[in-house]
Amino acid sequence: MPDHHPSASSLLLSVQGLSKAYGYRTVFSEVRFELRAGECVHVQGANGSGKTTLLRILAGLTPSDAGTLLVSGREVPPAVLARTGAVGYLGHDPYLDGRLTVREHLEFAAVCFDMVSPALRIDELLERADLAAMQRTRTRDLSRGWRQRLALCRAWLPDPRIVLLDEPDSHLDAEGLDFLASLLGERRAGSQGILFAGHRPPSGWADRILVLKEARLVEAHGCRSSG
Repeated sequence: MPDHHPSASSLLLSVQGLSKAYGYRTVFSEVRFELRAGECVHVQGANGSGKTTLLRILAGLTPSDAGTLLVSGREVPPAVLARTGAVGYLGHDPYLDGRLTVREHLEFAAVCFDMVSPALRIDELLERADLAAMQRTRTRDLSRGWRQRLALCRAWLPDPRIVLLDEPDSHLDAEGLDFLASLLGERRAGSQGILFAGHRPPSGWADRILVLKEARLVEAHGCRSSG
């Protein structure tokens, strides 16, 4: 576990009373937690416990039934936050259009984030992910592991303050895991906070572990309850 303790003044995100149900089935209720700059928080839980739903709500892709998000002390709707480029998101499925090339995917994402002159940032990420030689390849011709690397590049493209990752190590080989670890490691030197869901922390980078169980969120390993 990294020797890193974010300060109380570095709060990025405060989730308060988040709830979600599908029909009569409660996914989770009154979820509360905080994410601080330089921190990597791992959300665990059994299959169907709501990990993916939680991240999709924070990414503005699924509406919640109740609850608020506070960013720098101000309430911000998730969909609005996601459009600013302040949030980077990697879903359980990378959702890549097979007709686009590797580079076209990142160029299109840059337009969506209103990035100015993104070419150097795209070049940097492609080089780090070992995708530079494949940048004119259509994504339908990539293996699942290479598509995962591209999806990681897209999540980090706007240099977001908050990164949401759903099983980010899925389908990655050893080199791909090294790339992921390098991205996760950068948070300690900047103002970024990371929240990821999965069954195990990639490369041991988690500072805290939260567990979704019986529709509640609690902090694991002897820490206080978070929901």
